[in-house]
Amino acid sequence: MVVRSTAQPIRTPLGPDFEAAQKCLLTHDVSKRPTSQELLQSDLVPPPVLEECQLQELVRHTLSNPHLKAYKYLVASCFNQPISYAQDIIYDRDPSIPNAYKHLKVYDFVRKSIIKIFKLHGGQNLPTPLLMPKSKFYENVDSYVRLMTHSGNIVSIPHDLRVPFARYLAWNGITLLRRFSIERVFREKKVFGYIPRELYECAFDIVAPSPGNFMSDAELFYILKEIVDSLPGLHDKTFLIRMNHTSLIRAILLHCGIKEKHCEIYNILSDAREGKVTKFQIRTHLISLGLSDSTILMLFNLLESESPINKISSQLQMITKKKSTEASTLAKQALQELKLIIQNVESFEVDVSI
Repeated sequence: MVVRSTAQPIRTPLGPDFEAAQKCLLTHDVSKRPTSQELLQSDLVPPPVLEECQLQELVRHTLSNPHLKAYKYLVASCFNQPISYAQDIIYDRDPSIPNAYKHLKVYDFVRKSIIKIFKLHGGQNLPTPLLMPKSKFYENVDSYVRLMTHSGNIVSIPHDLRVPFARYLAWNGITLLRRFSIERVFREKKVFGYIPRELYECAFDIVAPSPGNFMSDAELFYILKEIVDSLPGLHDKTFLIRMNHTSLIRAILLHCGIKEKHCEIYNILSDAREGKVTKFQIRTHLISLGLSDSTILMLFNLLESESPINKISSQLQMITKKKSTEASTLAKQALQELKLIIQNVESFEVDVSI
């Protein structure tokens, strides 16, 4: 008896990846066979199945200890992610950039004019570090651009020129300085996978041991007037300067019964002014803090007030007339300082609405 055709081709129900893994492991050249670690890291072997909560706990535990080998592996894996051809093309192809070239001469003229005025007032161009650690001041800011270093530390590029400069002053113990800066700041876009939006921000800061008679604040208004006068395209424009005081906002919040979480409220109100959140969303948040409808209405009316200082003083009498309260003390002090600044501005003969 002759038995024929007994050998059948091997068919695996697991698909081509399994067959490719088999061929790699069965190759005659031992040096070409993958190690267990290489095989587990390849796309030929399916990843272990973990529940979402298990995976989250595993990642949390790994990130909690930077000295773990798994931590270094996780960070390295983030940096070793492949970039697709499409991502490489679209990331920094901003359609608004070609239009920017049309205004280079105008930008150069404006920049030189502003810097000339800043230097006349003793300003120095003081560069600050480009990167700084992740800041609590931007915790609720969606447009805050964060980056990761090869060690896994989270850093950021400038969202504004104020916070990096404040850190620089604190670390170097500087108490007397006039500095100017015209640099780029960055905003993360809502759509993932694109280069952050770049804006130019201009700053002139006067650092002094004490506010004194607030003459430095008034000088900033005079500098602004000189800048407007130096740019011909602005001569026929009408300008309105809005001036506020953090103590005034704090006094209003305290008067309305909001004793804490002021920074959170500031961020929400800032988003509201920029149209990022609606009044209904703000109202819902304030209700969660235990405020009544009448208190919320009063808060909206006070915070949305934009009037000359005398009218604002009348509107805030409900706060300033109360005796021995923190809100009353803060409001009185803020109004007094604002009035003094305006008097100093008038002494500089700056003709602008405040």
